[in-house]
Amino acid sequence: LTLVLTRLRYLETRYRSVIVITEKGYMKRMPISNFNVQHRGGTGSSGIGNLREDDGVSHFFTCRDHDTVIVITKIGIVYRLPAYKIPVSPRSSRGTLISKLFPHMTSKVAEVLIVHESEEDEYLVIVTKRGRMKKITLSILAKISSTGSVVMALRRGDEVKTAKRSKETDNILLCSRKGLALRASLSNDMIRAQLGRRTEGVIG
Repeated sequence: LTLVLTRLRYLETRYRSVIVITEKGYMKRMPISNFNVQHRGGTGSSGIGNLREDDGVSHFFTCRDHDTVIVITKIGIVYRLPAYKIPVSPRSSRGTLISKLFPHMTSKVAEVLIVHESEEDEYLVIVTKRGRMKKITLSILAKISSTGSVVMALRRGDEVKTAKRSKETDNILLCSRKGLALRASLSNDMIRAQLGRRTEGVIG
């Protein structure tokens, strides 16, 4: 008799999936095989059913079931969840309320990212509505559970606008509503990675 111990995620098949999140907070995962390739002139396939008139798709991406889904809220809290833990839903379903997957979430979603295991040495760049910017290593997020953790301290009246994965050799381009733009290198010492999750970043 041989006893073998392994992590649950290694028992999951590495399928490719489509994940959809709506503005009203519904989240669903569907096998990518549910969708057929269509030629020019095709009308497409319905990916989410029973959608209310005041709701719409806010995030849409593909991933492998062993990838990690990183959810960043507008108040600077980050949640992470293996993709295979998101319930599979048929195309006719709205999916599961995101509050059921992340019971401690109290704010709207600002950004959703997919991270592979081999990419944890990259960076996460977070930008707020008032132009503050913070760069942290993705490996810092490895220990965050579905209960979430503060990843950026925000000043009163500010909120997370967006977040992107990046590498040290990348440049970042910030654009304002009034048409102003700023380009900076992520290797710049002024945008150095900050180890503390509760720091507020630098002015972009």
